[in-house]
Amino acid sequence: MSATAPRETVRFWMDGVTTVAALAGVAILLWMNWALLFPPPPSVPESPVSLAGATLRGVDTAPVILVEYSDYLCPFCLRFEDDILPTLNQRYIDTGRMQLAFKHHPIERIHPGSTLASQAALCAGRQDMFLSMHTALFREGAGLNEARLVQMAQSNGLDTQQFSQCLFGDVSLQVQRDIKEAEALGLSGTPAFLVGSRLADGTVRVVEVIKGARPAADFEAAIERALASPGFAPSRAPLVFVVGGIGTAALVWSWYRRRLVRHTV
Repeated sequence: MSATAPRETVRFWMDGVTTVAALAGVAILLWMNWALLFPPPPSVPESPVSLAGATLRGVDTAPVILVEYSDYLCPFCLRFEDDILPTLNQRYIDTGRMQLAFKHHPIERIHPGSTLASQAALCAGRQDMFLSMHTALFREGAGLNEARLVQMAQSNGLDTQQFSQCLFGDVSLQVQRDIKEAEALGLSGTPAFLVGSRLADGTVRVVEVIKGARPAADFEAAIERALASPGFAPSRAPLVFVVGGIGTAALVWSWYRRRLVRHTV
């Protein structure tokens, strides 16, 4: 028997143990970080969501509300703005079937300057110029400091003095409220969307959550499901009332006729 045979056997078993240990280490790391690598989808919030501070697009009588949480420096948010929203606008917003509620979720650690961009959009909104600044901010995409934002405000016809005074004012509180709300709802990335209906008190009853710039067909399917859900169906109470009234009247008339016949015989 060769003298190297025992050494080869030992090396074989050592390689096997090392491989198993490495695989076990990888498995343990995956197990410990599974929630970070594969976060669970956000659950539908049980409580209604407020529309306070949101910028609305569409009529207030629309049966469906799409709440968007967005970041002006997020490329996927831009994709939604360019590739998906035009279809939804044509099919649902312009036809009065859906209203879009825009909220701010700048993720500053990934997109520096995005928080200031959100504040700029709100300041433009105070001069009734939200949409033009909103579009310009998405087009700019980077380098959004105070000086550049003031230039953009001037290019879009805003009063720059009023804009500058507003930029670091109380609009920051609205942006922070939107961020905290998104985080409380488990919406860790952007864009993220809530599909629901407006309640009488101005809040939104959420029925579905969408994460990311999904294909337009996914949004359309979610909106159609919302429109077809029992909460959105036209009330049948008037029809029931009419049918019941007719039935009651018929029974009363039949009873009256029997009495009338009985008295005339």
